[in-house]
Amino acid sequence: MRVFPRDPDLGWTPWAWLVYLGIFLLPVFFTSLSTTVWVLMGLTVVVFLALYIGGYWLQHLNRWRAVYAVAAALVVLALVWAPYNTGANVFMVYAGAFLGCYPKARRALLSIFGLVGIVALAYLALDLSLFFALPALIFTVLIGGLNIHFSEVGRKNEALRKSRAEVERLAQVAERERIARDLHDLLGHTLSLITLKSELAAKLAERDTRRAAQEIRDVEAIARKALAEVRAAVTGYRAGGLTEEIDNARQALDAAGVLLEADIDDLNISPRDDGILALILREAVTNVVRHARAHACEICLSRSGDHVQLLVADDGIGSDAPEGAGLRGMRERVEAIGGRMDLTTAPSQGTKILVSVERPEAVVAELATDTESVLGETTPVVGRPITA
Repeated sequence: MRVFPRDPDLGWTPWAWLVYLGIFLLPVFFTSLSTTVWVLMGLTVVVFLALYIGGYWLQHLNRWRAVYAVAAALVVLALVWAPYNTGANVFMVYAGAFLGCYPKARRALLSIFGLVGIVALAYLALDLSLFFALPALIFTVLIGGLNIHFSEVGRKNEALRKSRAEVERLAQVAERERIARDLHDLLGHTLSLITLKSELAAKLAERDTRRAAQEIRDVEAIARKALAEVRAAVTGYRAGGLTEEIDNARQALDAAGVLLEADIDDLNISPRDDGILALILREAVTNVVRHARAHACEICLSRSGDHVQLLVADDGIGSDAPEGAGLRGMRERVEAIGGRMDLTTAPSQGTKILVSVERPEAVVAELATDTESVLGETTPVVGRPITA
């Protein structure tokens, strides 16, 4: 069991502040006290400790009405002992310390001023010693004001901790979504290609064993490559890009018996755009292979004004079904780089996916120069010419 609540802003300090209780106990060491006074002071210390510890727990539970009751009880202790022990003024200071922790700074300040008024009235009405009243006035305002400040700092720190925790949670969610999208895009394409080549190998097994063996070797190579891509996706690194992906698309479409018409302009684009467009192309081609039942597919990469455009169109069966996870992932990727994806599809009319990303040529050239100067290379590194 903990004596005080766990609070990173308080730490061990509640124990340290108990040292001021010694001010109330000073008469024990410098005057001769009767047994009755000893007992009463001992009971007072016990009551004070109960109020002190309870006050911290009530603050921790945000039960501020009860905290005000604790402060009032401490004021009563101070006033009861004031005529006999000037060190009782320390109870006033403890009361001010609790009131200074109220969540609203304005109300906390008004409460401390009210406490100062009580000390002043008690001094005048009860004819108390100046040694009681003056320290009570000074230190109640000082300690109470410091607690107002540190309470504000503590609340800001708590807000920062919550904000940091939320940022970490959102980062974890974003990373899980990234891995899910990457695995969907990578495995969907690769498994479709493995399925097609396995079916082709099965058909060729009886009449062309050499060709069937080659197809099986291709399946093995594709599976090994898929394993490497999955590992790369999990770690956030991707090799290749549009150049490699167009070769993969040609291989997958050829295995599915789909004629590919590619019109690829020679463009310099950033590695990020290159990687995202490559993943979009992969998912689009996977959909053609798995669902379109197409005879021909067109892939076009070009620049139109300040826009880089990627077009993937097929002459397949089309669809009017809602977008699935793959298309949603493609749209999210495009929007992440400030682009736009337009999908045109209808039953028996094929499907056309047009991705457009605004990338002015001047900006691309500037990125190339900056990247080259940072890496110390003499050749552009922001992108590679894309060839069919």
